[in-house]
Amino acid sequence: MSNDAVKIVRNKLSSYPRQEGMTCGETNARTIVEGFGRSYKPLASPPLRVKWVGFSYPRDIETLLRHNGLSASVRHASRLEDPARLKLIMAHIDRDEPVILAIGDGHLQRNTDSPLARLFVGHFITVYGYNLEQQIFYIYDSWLDGDFDGEIPVGNEVRSFSVLLRDWRGPLYYPLIGMKHIYIPVSVMSDSEPG
Repeated sequence: MSNDAVKIVRNKLSSYPRQEGMTCGETNARTIVEGFGRSYKPLASPPLRVKWVGFSYPRDIETLLRHNGLSASVRHASRLEDPARLKLIMAHIDRDEPVILAIGDGHLQRNTDSPLARLFVGHFITVYGYNLEQQIFYIYDSWLDGDFDGEIPVGNEVRSFSVLLRDWRGPLYYPLIGMKHIYIPVSVMSDSEPG
């Protein structure tokens, strides 16, 4: 396998915690902040839905990442075709930027996939790398327990390019609330960027 085939971000954790309740957005944000070597600071006054049940919208995650000194902006890839979406994610990884994706989650346990759950369960994951030869992404899925037994260079799960693209379409309700093909690339905030 060539080194050019595998790309991973440098800013990553050595372990990946499981989320509590519906906190996938906050859990992914926290692991990214800590992967950049920073101490995580929760928001002093999060929205009530976040405080009570943990449910985050993409803008909540963007605000949380910025609060922790990172550059993040919610973006849409709905107008792109799948090959361009793949290139988009890989371009961010090539720039050393982990990417949070809003997905439909049928992966309720490791090595399982529920098409029914995928239609109704919204979730956030983070892409930390890819392998062109194997056509897989290395991801962190905060719903899954533990690490991937050291078999992959980063994250706690792999998803094939085709499975990730399918999941990224999201559950049935994502188009209704403007979340279809949402992504949030994360990097170090520039000096000129407001915090």
